[in-house]
Amino acid sequence: MTFYVSISRKIIFLSAKPNSKLTDQFFVELQKVEETIKVFQRRQDGSVDFYRTWDSYKTGFPDTATGELWLGNEKLYHMTNQKSYKMRIDLINQDGVSYNLNYDAFRISNEANNYRLETLGSFTGNTGYDYMAYHRGRDFSTHDDDNDDHSSYNCASYYRGAWWYNYCYTANLNGDYSSSSYTGVALYNYHTYTYTYSLRFTEMKIRPV
Repeated sequence: MTFYVSISRKIIFLSAKPNSKLTDQFFVELQKVEETIKVFQRRQDGSVDFYRTWDSYKTGFPDTATGELWLGNEKLYHMTNQKSYKMRIDLINQDGVSYNLNYDAFRISNEANNYRLETLGSFTGNTGYDYMAYHRGRDFSTHDDDNDDHSSYNCASYYRGAWWYNYCYTANLNGDYSSSSYTGVALYNYHTYTYTYSLRFTEMKIRPV
């Protein structure tokens, strides 16, 4: 039996034997799981503007009222360089279909190296495509600090977001929430040459290995 438990908008998966009662120990373990998970990005209603400056992404902009947030690149750098973390990305499309991408190693670099996405490790998930592979080893970019690989324009400005852009993206999870095109919260599959537009929900979180 698998229990799906929502805690502060996080989905926790814990297993128990069929027909077993929920014991105090179960809830102790549940609390331990919750305390180890750190959400560093969430989009769910478009109430927070994610088209922000380098400094804003550096310090972060959590919104306790709505739950939308970016933890902050400086915090994320220090966390992921003090111990080993794995990452999970949860997505829900406009039809209510849920997807997940899981990586067994996640670390970013410091500001001097533009908060580069240093490692992701191995990928598993139910998307059928690794949407983060294209962003491995890429520097973070914002509309006022262009560090992408595109020679003609700033990907963050063009796609209305901030991300580890390459040339430019297969995942644009910090794009314009209200947009129903490639400038929005979107994915791009280079194998099928297709976009997935207007993701309803995104959440990126890390947990110690």
